[in-house]
Amino acid sequence: MKKHRLTDLVPPWVDGAKHRSLLTAGLLFSAIVSCIAFAFRMLVAWTWIHEWDPITQANRLIPDVKMIDFLSLMQNDYGLTLGLPIFSGVTLMAAAAVILAVTYYAGHWQGSRSVYLMRRLPDRLEFHRRCLVLPLLTLLACVLLTFLLTLAFFGIYLFLTPEGYLPPNQWAKFWPHYMDLFLPLALF
Repeated sequence: MKKHRLTDLVPPWVDGAKHRSLLTAGLLFSAIVSCIAFAFRMLVAWTWIHEWDPITQANRLIPDVKMIDFLSLMQNDYGLTLGLPIFSGVTLMAAAAVILAVTYYAGHWQGSRSVYLMRRLPDRLEFHRRCLVLPLLTLLACVLLTFLLTLAFFGIYLFLTPEGYLPPNQWAKFWPHYMDLFLPLALF
């Protein structure tokens, strides 16, 4: 199997290293925004199960109160961040990857960049490889990032929720609605 360099995976006029670094920076920024949004939501949920005790001058757990469900925490049902999904940055990166693939294809019809010459290459898949590999790798990175962040957020949620305050069946409630995390609340 032929090993491809990054310059072989983008159209000839594109600087592959620059596009890769921009996409990596966008994914990193999306991950940071998602982590900040989760931390803010977790802090708000944490304050809902605590109250200030003026006698001891400390926070204490409110008895007979349950922590908000993980699904509601991730969907932001309580409306603190304008109904934006927690993975909105990752969704924008996925949309950018699709737009990048379209612009790679469209670039072959501009000026002297002939699609005819690309189709005459001995390897029939060369044209599609150069237009699709980097955007598809970005989409794969988006999927992997959201899955890993979800697992990390769920672990943090379980760790920070006090014993007896966790509502039952959190994981079973969450997975059927996983795709809702990518849509604004106004759509569902």
